[in-house]
Amino acid sequence: MCTLAVAAFASEGDSVQWKLSDITLDADQFNRKKILKNPRKVRPVGVNAHVWGVGGFGALSVDGFITPNIAAEAGVGIRNFDGQLSYFLGARYHILGKTPLRLTPYAGIYTAANADNQRLAIHSIYIPAGIHRIKKSGFNWALEIAFEQNSFKTETVSGSFKLGYRF
Repeated sequence: MCTLAVAAFASEGDSVQWKLSDITLDADQFNRKKILKNPRKVRPVGVNAHVWGVGGFGALSVDGFITPNIAAEAGVGIRNFDGQLSYFLGARYHILGKTPLRLTPYAGIYTAANADNQRLAIHSIYIPAGIHRIKKSGFNWALEIAFEQNSFKTETVSGSFKLGYRF
């Protein structure tokens, strides 16, 4: 605990007034370590729901930070209206990952495969660039745009929105 004395004065015409007040700071109220902790170290593992992106129309994934800069992700999605499943695996590099910032830009690379007639075939390379936000509560979201090369569509620009929770 530490006490500070603060002096303030105000001038009204010819008179000068002085006021002294004591301010008490408790170390538990202002703990720099809690404020400056890296959210990717505090909550390294997450579960996410995706709209569009590498998994198709929708997907569920699990990701984890190997280091504050590098995250690995794996998941399963629904590729098309026929209900075909896709499986994906990839990694992201968070450019400001070693900082205590909660919003970080990232770039990544993923590969996806789909199960078509009981056969697994690689069908996609997905290279996203986006932003990722981890809230104090543990909820997180990401928004990305990506280059996608695959065997079933001609468009090469894709993207995704992810919403999840980190542990």
